[in-house]
Amino acid sequence: MRLVLLALMVLAAAPALADRTTIAFGSCFRQDVSDGWEFWTPILATEPDAFLFIGDNIYASRGGADRFDVAYDFLRNNPGFQAVQAATTVLAVWDDHDFGFNDGGRENAGVGEPHFERIFPAADPARDARPGVYDSWITGEPGQRVQVILLDTRTFRSPLTRGGNWGRWMGKYTPSADPDQEMLGPDQWAWLARELEKPAEVRLLVSSIQVLAEGHGFERWGNLPVEQEKLFQVIERSGAEGVILLSGDRHRAAFYKRNDATAYPLYEVTSSSLNKSYRPDAPETGRYIQEAMVGDNNFGLVTVDWEASTLTLEIKTLDGATAQGRTVPLDYLKRR
Repeated sequence: MRLVLLALMVLAAAPALADRTTIAFGSCFRQDVSDGWEFWTPILATEPDAFLFIGDNIYASRGGADRFDVAYDFLRNNPGFQAVQAATTVLAVWDDHDFGFNDGGRENAGVGEPHFERIFPAADPARDARPGVYDSWITGEPGQRVQVILLDTRTFRSPLTRGGNWGRWMGKYTPSADPDQEMLGPDQWAWLARELEKPAEVRLLVSSIQVLAEGHGFERWGNLPVEQEKLFQVIERSGAEGVILLSGDRHRAAFYKRNDATAYPLYEVTSSSLNKSYRPDAPETGRYIQEAMVGDNNFGLVTVDWEASTLTLEIKTLDGATAQGRTVPLDYLKRR
């Protein structure tokens, strides 16, 4: 009888396990337009455990010295954004238009950082003591942990190489094999390796620019192929399982999948934009894109069903409908 009572006490003291974990995310939000704020309603309807603002969270790359204060005040004072902040954890990393300048890299470092940090407090207090805004966060109990790793692809990135015959609607940069070009910088690379060694069942690796896309000349990891390959190697060496890539920037949404980069299939969901969609005529090509891109305004949703042991990735339009989706067993994201 004593053993039974002890067991019941242990069970009562243990934290309750969740049925599922839901993470919503989005990018490319034009804060100063009169429409397009309605996306907060369907995001809140998903009851997310966190919302990730993954770049171009405001547009402040043009204007005078006060452009960041003005832009962030639009965002901070919006009732929809305030409702999301009150309802869930909000995590953020920047892209170019909230970093400082269009397509900017380390030559523009520090321009928007004080303003960003005022609106988006760090999940990890160590963020405030180092250059850049890379950050991390873990939610859930052992066996049901989701780790969010937010990469800063701006503060340390080298200038890109112009060139290629992409055409008017498909970008202006071309891949360069220059080993001296950088994406993350030495300290962030070392930090990423340490983060990937932390225990977690699912890891959402956030990059403001696309990782797997290759069918365009806009900003992407493929423009720095040495750094892109290094990213895959860091994931591999860490032994980390359950890695999913989340990205934005493109003003369109898409699914990507690559089978030969890591020991298990590597999925990427690009969600963009929240209210600034861009629909050029030229279709994107490439080996890893899974379907035609979604041109409507959208947000992304990651749902981990712990009981079913599945992970669902969705591109949601602003009426709450699923434009594209994928469900994969969690075992599919383990090393073989």
